[in-house]
Formats: sequence, C-alpha cells, structure tokens
Amino acid sequence: MGKRVWIVVLVLLLVAAAAAMLLVKGSNDNIHVSAYFQNVSGLQRGAPVRLAGVDVGKVTDIRVHLERHENPVEVAMALRKPESGYIPRDSIVLVSPEGVLGPAFVDVDVRNTSGAPVQDGTVLQALAVETLTPKQILDRLSEIAKQKQAEESKH
Repeated sequence: MGKRVWIVVLVLLLVAAAAAMLLVKGSNDNIHVSAYFQNVSGLQRGAPVRLAGVDVGKVTDIRVHLERHENPVEVAMALRKPESGYIPRDSIVLVSPEGVLGPAFVDVDVRNTSGAPVQDGTVLQALAVETLTPKQILDRLSEIAKQKQAEESKH
C-alpha cells in the first residue's frame, strides 16, 4: 500500500511539473502583431518575419476579410520579445520573395521610424509591392523578344 502512495505522488508531481512547463511556455516570449495587405502572393503560415535580414518572428496566420476592400488580407505575426523591442510601431512591413523564385517572407522596414516599440496587438502599416509570378516574367520577356524581332525585321 505504501508503494502505491509513492507512485501516485510521483505521477502527481510529474503532472504538476508538466503543467508548470506548459504555463511557462504558454506565456511565451512573443508579441503578436498584424498587418493588412492587398496581396500576399506566395506567403504561407510559418514564413519568417525579418528585420534587416535577421529572423525576428514568424507568420502565425493569414486570413481574408472581404469587408476590407483595399487591404483584405490580414497577416498575423509572432515576434520574439527581445527583438520586438527594436521594432517601432510606425514600422512598415512588406511581403518579399526569397531571391527570384524563393518562398515569400515578411520584411520589416524600420528606416525613418521614431515610434515606441510594438506591443501585443499592434497593427503595422503594410506597403504594397507589385510582385510578378514566373509566368508573368516569361510572358513579358517573350513580348520584349517579339518587339525586338519586329524592329529588326523593319531594318
């Protein structure tokens, strides 16, 4: 009977330790911010959020809000607390591709900013950047080549 009591106590201690770890981890060291974009082509949940090329967080969710006609796409981001202290509230975010054909990420631009650091729930200003798909690039190159051929045939 004494052995059972010790097993129950041990199990309860393990459960309490696991719950404490979850509470500490659940309070995590992230600041949650968002931004609204016209288009986030290629951006996916889990994509990095970068400041000056350094990962400072990740995209946690992407949602469409049809009632927001100008910028209907909400991108939710989790920024690590130490790094978020360097991101002013008046920063601008944009969706950028990794190289020419790589996956997209959120780039945080802090140039020309002077605001207080972001806090939980801050909505950052998004900059719309026209991105071309590989097909659009190939179509445009084909169009240019045809124009060049037409010009050369006239001479």
